[in-house]
Amino acid sequence: MTCNFSEFLIYGMEKSNCEPKQIFLKDLPKEYYRLQFLADTGNDSIKMEMEISLKAGELVGKRKMFGKYLQRFPAMDVRKALIELFQVLDTPISDRDPYMNDDLSAFPYVNGGLFADENIEILRFIDEIVDLLVNGASKVFNWADISPTIFGAVFESTLNPDTRRSGGMHYTVRQEVA
Repeated sequence: MTCNFSEFLIYGMEKSNCEPKQIFLKDLPKEYYRLQFLADTGNDSIKMEMEISLKAGELVGKRKMFGKYLQRFPAMDVRKALIELFQVLDTPISDRDPYMNDDLSAFPYVNGGLFADENIEILRFIDEIVDLLVNGASKVFNWADISPTIFGAVFESTLNPDTRRSGGMHYTVRQEVA
């Protein structure tokens, strides 16, 4: 495989004289699955990461629900609301408090431990950031059309490299069936 910063050329190893398959960089968000051969998807750890990443992508696709939840809180309370939300996301529906607020109980269970770390650092929020999350990222934009690959890459890039390495936190793209 070669890349000239505008296209990838993928050469088949089986036939030495065949023409390479071409993927333009501008098309990569829609054609990322064509690079799946670069990942060892037979590994159980990778399969689990793929499942977690897909569920996280689906969750982000339901961001209107996220925005509705956040808009109930003033900026100074958003940090605490996110901690509570992460606990809910990490709790199977059958184990949740039956009297929990409807806004929280509507969120799905995200299996795999993505939200299990209670020591995750969540900084304080300001009004501008809350407004951006509630209005800019939730009401106007349709996140369901964004590939989970994008979110996986963003999530991975936010982690400290040492933490990411020690925890084996690497995003792996979804395998498409041709």
